[in-house]
Amino acid sequence: MAYPWTALLSSAILLLLTAPAALSAFDCNAGDRAALLAVKHGLGNPPLLATWLSNTNCCAWDNLYCDTTTGRVYNVYIYDAGVAPGTPVPAAFGDLPFLESLSLEDMPGLSGPIPPSFGRLSHLYLLGISNTSVSGQVPAFLVGTNLSALTLPNNKLSGAIPPQLALLPYLRYLDLSGNHLSGSIPPGLLHGEYQFLVLSNNRLSGEIPASYGEGDVNTIDLGRNRLSGDPAFLFNRTRPTVKLDLSRNEFGFDLTKAEMPWQMEYLDLSHNRLRGGVPKSLRTCTSCGLFFCFEDIKTPSRTCPASPDPSLPPSPASPASTSCGSPDSNTSVSGQVPAFLVGTNLSALTLPNNKLSGAIPPQLALLPYLRYLDLSGNHLSGSIPPGLLHGEYQFLVLSNNRLSGEIPASYGEGDVNTIDLGRNRLSGDPASLFNWTRPTVKLDLSRNEFGFDLTKAEMPWKMEYLDLSHNRLRGGVPKSLKDLYKLRVLDLSYNMLCGEIPTGRAMAYHDAASYLHNKCLCGTPRPPCRRL
Repeated sequence: MAYPWTALLSSAILLLLTAPAALSAFDCNAGDRAALLAVKHGLGNPPLLATWLSNTNCCAWDNLYCDTTTGRVYNVYIYDAGVAPGTPVPAAFGDLPFLESLSLEDMPGLSGPIPPSFGRLSHLYLLGISNTSVSGQVPAFLVGTNLSALTLPNNKLSGAIPPQLALLPYLRYLDLSGNHLSGSIPPGLLHGEYQFLVLSNNRLSGEIPASYGEGDVNTIDLGRNRLSGDPAFLFNRTRPTVKLDLSRNEFGFDLTKAEMPWQMEYLDLSHNRLRGGVPKSLRTCTSCGLFFCFEDIKTPSRTCPASPDPSLPPSPASPASTSCGSPDSNTSVSGQVPAFLVGTNLSALTLPNNKLSGAIPPQLALLPYLRYLDLSGNHLSGSIPPGLLHGEYQFLVLSNNRLSGEIPASYGEGDVNTIDLGRNRLSGDPASLFNWTRPTVKLDLSRNEFGFDLTKAEMPWKMEYLDLSHNRLRGGVPKSLKDLYKLRVLDLSYNMLCGEIPTGRAMAYHDAASYLHNKCLCGTPRPPCRRL
């Protein structure tokens, strides 16, 4: 998932890039036009670039910006162009000498290495290539650019991170997550203020260089690698770190006396070899919105205290009860979700895959900034309290529990991005969640006991993930699905749906598996309907 901190930068960039292009009062540079037409040809002339025509002013084309004074192209952004598999990254981008920002996203067919011609882009300060099949190494020749942000997530890059990137004097945002990178992390890659180091989901090994314990580092996300050693230098009360994710590595150190950065909002140290206890420094973090994730903390064999230290106030770091075990066993937080958390300033609370039980305390609705709640994978029961989330970009993740009753109507209001309630015992009619204008991106109600007519449901237009499988839905497949071009996961299987499946437009993205084991669905991609 995308978390709120990284999403902030992405949203800012998106707002800039999707504003309508201003028409230039004069023609664009002929060399720029020729380079752009070569880019279009290299991408297979996708329909997205239909306005890129040889006899027109390229400053009026979609998916780019020109400088209003010089007429030179300085920004190109191409998303989801539907290029054919095996399409190389066009080298002609390197023939745009005044290019400052280049974004290529959501094109799985785009492949091969980043062309050496990119090294000629001396004005380039932002390069973003994500969700493609681009491969090869992270190119060292990028030191010839002026990059302040290099984002290459979710590609097929391999090899080591080139230490030459440390020579980019303005680089402060580096995201190479979701690739196949190996070797160690070079020191000194980031410079300046407000630094971000995102290298998660790779195969990196070795220790974290001490240089990342210095400077104005806002975010360090190194989860899901093979890193080891003692990153004690990252834990300092005066550090400006807001997010720290070291999860799923091989770190082994005593956490007991770690001094957490005072501005910390997100901390995930799960799935490591940490020893000692939960640090008391977490208890003083009442002025920050802390995203807690402590899973599988290994603690030395000891006698469990009967209660938390009475000299200290209750805090999120003080679970309702504590499990103890040997150094080789995993311990999980148990008891109830504590209502005393209302004494904090939480904006995100995540306690997944523990042994919490009982009801979700309705007092959590009194947390005025809570917008991310993940209590999945526990033994929680009872109903879902209304009004738990507030503010923008809300996430409600309560899957894999024993919750029952109906979904409160309040979750059909507000800026709710994700609702994941799968694998519970919920029932009723969640009609409030189905509205074309809703901002919902993911909705998972699978494996519950919902029973309602789906036929006329109006699906949120931004929907990317919809799982309603294993319920008692009746009626037919709603025609509103035809307009969900961003929907990549659709599962309506194991219900009581009947009738002809709508065809056309976005329905072509979904195969027969989306409709298995229903009462009498027919038509493409299922067997044809019988005509009387």
